[in-house]
Amino acid sequence: MSTIAPIDANSSSTKNTALSFIMPEGLYRWHIFAPHIPLSHEAWRLRVLDGRAPKPIKLSGRCTAWRGSDLLEWLSDPIDYQVGDE
Repeated sequence: MSTIAPIDANSSSTKNTALSFIMPEGLYRWHIFAPHIPLSHEAWRLRVLDGRAPKPIKLSGRCTAWRGSDLLEWLSDPIDYQVGDE
């Protein structure tokens, strides 16, 4: 199991993290935010299924995206994140 540390939004290295380009109102495909998280695609998929990562939005049969606000919430506390009731 990999260790995931929360990102400190007040850190001086924030410009090099996912927080610097993810906008809360945006939608993001896997290949856009994947380089900024320490998980493989399969590990991310399993977390989504377990409710430990944000649920994606199906834009079409073959196009999936995640809300920026959900990604930012997950990045702030990836260990204790739980999908909320919708």
